[in-house]
Amino acid sequence: ALSNRWITAIHHPNLEPQKAVEALKSQGIESRMIWKPMHLQPVFEGATVHTRNWEVELFQTGICLPSGSNLKEDAVFHIIHRIINAALT
Repeated sequence: ALSNRWITAIHHPNLEPQKAVEALKSQGIESRMIWKPMHLQPVFEGATVHTRNWEVELFQTGICLPSGSNLKEDAVFHIIHRIINAALT
């Protein structure tokens, strides 16, 4: 299988998603929070859930990054550098 690079997400135990998204935005880098797990959304309150809760941890410590098949290697390294210097400090 080949990736279509539709979406790239990262997870790090020391990442504060909102802080990371804001820090990247201030650098002109678009990112966003990982989707909120369905069973945590109000419309599904009280629904039966079968989970190990790993998706909750991902939601709490992850963000989605710029993605695409046309993303150049130098842009990838630029984004990584900004995350390390701004979002994880």
